[in-house]
Amino acid sequence: MRGYDLLKSICRLVLPFIILYGLYIILNGDLSPGGGFQGGVVMATCYLVIFFIKDEESITFNEIIKIEKALFVTLILLSILHLLTYRAGIAWFPIKSWTIHISTMTLILLNLIIGLKVTIGFWGIMLIFTEEGRL
Repeated sequence: MRGYDLLKSICRLVLPFIILYGLYIILNGDLSPGGGFQGGVVMATCYLVIFFIKDEESITFNEIIKIEKALFVTLILLSILHLLTYRAGIAWFPIKSWTIHISTMTLILLNLIIGLKVTIGFWGIMLIFTEEGRL
């Protein structure tokens, strides 16, 4: 693997910037174009970068499925909670700006969970392709 030392060095330098850019897209999805899916796809490219850096497998497919199921349940529960507290008017806040802040924070949290779910989903797809290529 001597010929890939330059590629590994560049990947180590670029990896933190890919993660930061993906998080930026996810966290600013409520104010600008982007959001959970777009940021999740950007962060999923980190798996490819890690695949170039390391030769051994870092996560198994069964672990990815467990994490994705947990994120899905969390996403459903948070969506139901948001519908019950904000949209149905069950929660009443004395100051109107609190409602706006809670709505914004819920949207950011939903974007973050969607981004993580998309990231894990694409990692699973890429893991299947890389495992198939190793056979």
